[in-house]
Amino acid sequence: MISVPTWFIPSFHGDIRLEVIDKTSCMVIAEQVTEREKKALIQLAEVASKKGWLTSPTGSLFSEHTLKTKMAAPIANVARAIAKALKPSRKIISAVVFEGGKMHEIFDGDMATKADTREPEPKAAASVAAPTRGCPAPDFVKADLRAKNVLEAFLTPDQIADFRQYNRFVTVGADTGHHYMVTSRQARDELARWQRTLYDLDDGMPLCVHDWTVPAAEEMLSLHVLLQLDGWESFIRREEHDVEIHPELWQ
Repeated sequence: MISVPTWFIPSFHGDIRLEVIDKTSCMVIAEQVTEREKKALIQLAEVASKKGWLTSPTGSLFSEHTLKTKMAAPIANVARAIAKALKPSRKIISAVVFEGGKMHEIFDGDMATKADTREPEPKAAASVAAPTRGCPAPDFVKADLRAKNVLEAFLTPDQIADFRQYNRFVTVGADTGHHYMVTSRQARDELARWQRTLYDLDDGMPLCVHDWTVPAAEEMLSLHVLLQLDGWESFIRREEHDVEIHPELWQ
């Protein structure tokens, strides 16, 4: 028998996670859920209501895009129910990782593993869908690949190294000489630190500019180029309502 403190269910937007309360109950936590995830969680609530896991009405689970509710069931049972609702046609594999990085598969029933009783304490568990076997070419969007190639043509070797490793790089404004962190909107860990795709490192301030109609690398390129062109840094630094007051910025 093992006791897992946190169980992750990887999903489209982020992770739905379960946190253990005791051997017979856990907390389900999901933030910024997509419509597909919300439907899966509502399906979970319906199953939970029938099994007596849930005391709150299904409709009261969500506050905008956030869910946090207690389930009167072992964490493993709830994890399997969520994974099945999210990916009903996929083979779900559950595994636990122990202190030190060793990993073992978790099986149904009593959560027995192939590990013996000498294993260290478990850190977390996750339920993931088994991949499709075979080797077709990766389905990268060609526009994204082209955009990355074009972006790198405008970067220095140091910027390219940062972009490839961290999905962000530093550029310098032509008008003020300020240093800016330009971050891909796809780099969620980096955005958690820098808050926006553009961050003024000298003022310690994020700037609200974006273009979600183009690939992420193309958005980064436009910010990089405009910041390094005389006069355009001021355009980037102004909020949208200021542009209406100063139409000359569009010239």
